[in-house]
Amino acid sequence: MAICAYTAMMRVYLINNHHILNDDSSALSDHKLVCVNGMMRTGSSALTRGLAALGVDLGAQIQKSEAIVNPTGFWEDAEIYDTLHSVYRAIGLGDHMSTSAQNIPASRWERPKVRAIAQKLAGYVQRTLSHSESRIVAAKNPSIGRLMPFWLRMVELAKCEDWYILTIRAPAAVVKSCRRAWNFPDELSHALWVQFTAGAIQAAAVGRPTIAIDYDRFMADPSASLFRIARWLKISPAPDIRTAVEAFSTGFIRRDLQHFVGSSSATVPPLLQQLYTALHNASLSGIALNSEEFQSQWQSFAPDIAAFTRNLDALDKARQKIFAKRLYWRGRSALKDTLARAKARAAGRVK
Repeated sequence: MAICAYTAMMRVYLINNHHILNDDSSALSDHKLVCVNGMMRTGSSALTRGLAALGVDLGAQIQKSEAIVNPTGFWEDAEIYDTLHSVYRAIGLGDHMSTSAQNIPASRWERPKVRAIAQKLAGYVQRTLSHSESRIVAAKNPSIGRLMPFWLRMVELAKCEDWYILTIRAPAAVVKSCRRAWNFPDELSHALWVQFTAGAIQAAAVGRPTIAIDYDRFMADPSASLFRIARWLKISPAPDIRTAVEAFSTGFIRRDLQHFVGSSSATVPPLLQQLYTALHNASLSGIALNSEEFQSQWQSFAPDIAAFTRNLDALDKARQKIFAKRLYWRGRSALKDTLARAKARAAGRVK
């Protein structure tokens, strides 16, 4: 099933199961969970660190940085990261690198194991929110969008307000960045860009407050993007916050790590550029992604997204075959080395 068709189905599913955002503000907690998601290599890590300058709590279990892939840190909560990867396995998707376009049946989200994981993560989120002095906590992970039915259930159990920031970046630049970081083939980056980006829109489709922040614009003027987010979250820009934002903009942001700017020279399928343009324009104009104006425009892409996603299952099977082949030869090599060492020990050549 196409992604947009899946979004429509999920909206009905969530409404019927009382997952739609409650219009009665008295029934909502005064705590906010700000969910930062989107395709990898779109600046979500830097933006999440910027939220700390606004007084947003990033949690206590931050993932370690990787010198090559992300030297300034991922700023992801380790518990949330591990939990979301366990959900992939529980619903049979494999991992976050799966490009499968096949719709995940609603019954998989209802599996006892998936519901138990949601309950456990909700408890963790509740504890994190209750211990936060700012009452606003950021949860950053690209997989939030791909696992949105699970995530929305978890949020309902945690009884908190959920707000969403979708980080976007020109697809051609993302392709080159993924190739540089992980040596991804272009086709894989194209498929993942659509999956992660369209998945993130699902929260907006069911009424959650959602905005898009463009990576290039954020890097050019971090303060402007952060103050826009502050207004959206109703955070008063007190003098200490302004000082922290200025320190972040001049001291943390490293423009030398922005290797690919704008559209770059890479070529991408026209659909990706069209989707990015729609999101980019919404970011520039300040239009919320949960607005009727944007949702109407996004749904117009449904036929093209359906056509694009038809071949993703084949791409995923090819990737899994390559991965399995690598594991096979690594296993044979390891077994060969083990036998060689055993023979050497038996012959008395090594201790």
